[in-house]
Amino acid sequence: MTCSATYTVTQADVDTGQIENTAVATGTPPGGATVDSNESTAVFTPRRTPAISLSKSASPSAVTADGQQVDYTFVVTNTGNVTLAQIGVEETAFTGSGADPQISCPEDALAPGRSMTCTASYTVTQADIDRGTVANTAAASGTPSGGGPAVTATASDTVTADQDPSVSLVKSAEPESVTAAGQVLTYAHVVTNTGNVTLTGVDVTETAFSGSGTDPEVSCPGTSLAPGQSMNCAATYTTTQTDINAGEIDNTATATGTPPTGPAVTATDDATVTADQDPSVSLVKTVVGDDGPFRSGEVLTYTFLVSNTGNVSLTGMELSDVAFSGSDPAPEGSCPDTALAPGDSMTCTATYTLTQADVDSGSVTNTARATGTPPAGPPVASQSSALFTPRVNPALALAKTGEPVVATAVGQLVTYTLLATNTGNVTLTDVDVAETAFSGSGARPQAVCPTGPLAPGASVACTATYVVSQADFNAGRVTNTAVATADPPTGPSVTTPPAGATVTMEQTPALTLAKSAEPEAVTAAGQQVDYTYVVTNTGNVTLTAVDVTETAFSGSGTVPEVSCPGTSLAPGQSMNCAATYTTTQADINAGAVTNGAAATGTPPAGPP
Repeated sequence: MTCSATYTVTQADVDTGQIENTAVATGTPPGGATVDSNESTAVFTPRRTPAISLSKSASPSAVTADGQQVDYTFVVTNTGNVTLAQIGVEETAFTGSGADPQISCPEDALAPGRSMTCTASYTVTQADIDRGTVANTAAASGTPSGGGPAVTATASDTVTADQDPSVSLVKSAEPESVTAAGQVLTYAHVVTNTGNVTLTGVDVTETAFSGSGTDPEVSCPGTSLAPGQSMNCAATYTTTQTDINAGEIDNTATATGTPPTGPAVTATDDATVTADQDPSVSLVKTVVGDDGPFRSGEVLTYTFLVSNTGNVSLTGMELSDVAFSGSDPAPEGSCPDTALAPGDSMTCTATYTLTQADVDSGSVTNTARATGTPPAGPPVASQSSALFTPRVNPALALAKTGEPVVATAVGQLVTYTLLATNTGNVTLTDVDVAETAFSGSGARPQAVCPTGPLAPGASVACTATYVVSQADFNAGRVTNTAVATADPPTGPSVTTPPAGATVTMEQTPALTLAKSAEPEAVTAAGQQVDYTYVVTNTGNVTLTAVDVTETAFSGSGTVPEVSCPGTSLAPGQSMNCAATYTTTQADINAGAVTNGAAATGTPPAGPP
């Protein structure tokens, strides 16, 4: 007979790989002991199909910036019918530029049909964004229980980098306004990578420029910009007069950068520098005559110095008279050009011939206006006046004489004549003469002049008198200087240089001596004789150092010594000098005493 039995296989049975079953049949005969059969064993081998699966995902699936974290999830599933041990997940391929993600799993074994989730994370780098993707492939492996080769499964995932390349440009100029040609403008171009990928080949070029000079050339310190990074590119420009005339300088530039993929990105910005226009003109008008006297027929030459004192060019330059006091039509100015650059000047001229009416009025005034048109705005103008006044030349000369030229006696009258002559070109009034130096001992002579105006070229004779004194004769001369003054129609008085006259004294110095003795006869020795000496100044000048000396004496006694009461004698004056002598017996024996004397005196000039 066939006996049967059933058994439900367990996972452990599958994991061990086989099921052995040994059985013994037992029977009891009708009489007797139970009998057993031989053992019989049956081995059952399960159908083992070890298998594993792996699914991989990333969150987020797309990134936009450096530094973002990507979380990877790895779902490992035992898809076979045996338990898997030593389960592990590892990266097999990774395109990220940062460190490979490190995978962490919660278990190392899985029963059939069971799953577990492993995780890893990764921080995105700029290189990843520039590349555009981060690709990642992982492999899961497990070893079947009960032996047999390991089973594996792989899974991949790609994280996309959403590239957004862009660039910005901010352009500025320093200074923001200019006033003259030759000023240097410095342009700053701040280029910024406003996208999320690195830009290469970064450059700035001028795309539009209104300046009349050489276009500015932009220079950058580099050619690459990481996201968020900026660099300052610079350029310079020197202004021209045409720029100032234009009123502004416009400048547009474009920044260009190339992303890792796709077309280049650009940005444009402009800067406008204002030219502060300050148009102005100046006029300086002068006039000169022909260096002759102020007269009818004299030609006046007017000079008009026209200068562009602003910072823009002026055109349409012209001159016009605003006011003119001359009796004939105003002079018309002639200019060499009609345009002036800033700082330039030109000289215009005109002539005018004086009329008698102009001479009679004493002056000619002329006011002119210079006008010029700037590049923008109304014309600018400047006025200047020139006054021509007569070349007034008041002048006076004085000649002085004295009569007589030689005086011969004290008390003589000297008459001075002072001839004042108008040597200028205007009428003089209030002619007067004043003594400035006088050597006479008496009162200074006072000149008397006729009254009334003194026309140019005319003369007037003034007179003065003086009585010669003894002191004048002693001095030998009388010197006299005087100046004449007069008033012109305008301005200060005119004064002549000193004019002099000298009257010489005819000096005749002379001296007489009369000598007498008392008594005139003696009779005995011891008698006293008194001598008298009468000294008289018979000349016309005072004598000084008057003295009497004995020149010859026959007496045998002591020579008499002459004594005088003074030493000076005025003309006609006398003085008595005296001496005494006592006779001796020899004198009586001789029969006479003779005596000779001499008187001397010193005149103001010449020998005694």
